[in-house]
Amino acid sequence: MCDKCDKIAAALIQAGALPDARALDRACENGMANTVTAVISSADFDTDQEAEHALVIACFHGHTDCVRNLL
Repeated sequence: MCDKCDKIAAALIQAGALPDARALDRACENGMANTVTAVISSADFDTDQEAEHALVIACFHGHTDCVRNLL
């Protein structure tokens, strides 16, 4: 994902345009490590499964920076 796209996606996520779990999944899928950190610090997850699901997505797509931020 390009830097400009990363910034736009991060802004939408931080503005609350997506539910927290969905935002985290999208960030992990696209390798947006900084956005993963931002979502985690401001999110309110209902269950641990939501964060675990994002971890699986990051691992599947090979985004080690996202995995590191989630752990």
